[in-house]
Amino acid sequence: MKLKKPKFQLKTVWEYRTNPGEEYSRVQILYGYFLKSLGEVEVNENIYYVFIDHKILSAPYAGGLAVAVTESSLENSLTRMDESRVVTNDFIDGYEEWRAFSRDEWVHPYSEQLKEIINSSLK
Repeated sequence: MKLKKPKFQLKTVWEYRTNPGEEYSRVQILYGYFLKSLGEVEVNENIYYVFIDHKILSAPYAGGLAVAVTESSLENSLTRMDESRVVTNDFIDGYEEWRAFSRDEWVHPYSEQLKEIINSSLK
């Protein structure tokens, strides 16, 4: 279902609250849709598929991480749009794979702040 009153524009690049020393990191907002529920769990929120451009991550996430996040995750993470940068890839394969998995109730979108998602991937 289409986004409901989206707070973020698709195909934009943003700065976000990072860990110290990671100020160069950006997030690219790629796709979005409204998710009413996932199985028996009510979500009722816009979901965005994003690419977190982050150089410190190592394999298999070298260079960044593509994830689905809730709109509230972005609200708590993003600081300002970076109009000097453009979306570099559409990551459509990963998005379609995530959507297929989420239909089978395997994958839930992240609701944490983006830096917490990065921190868990650094471990």
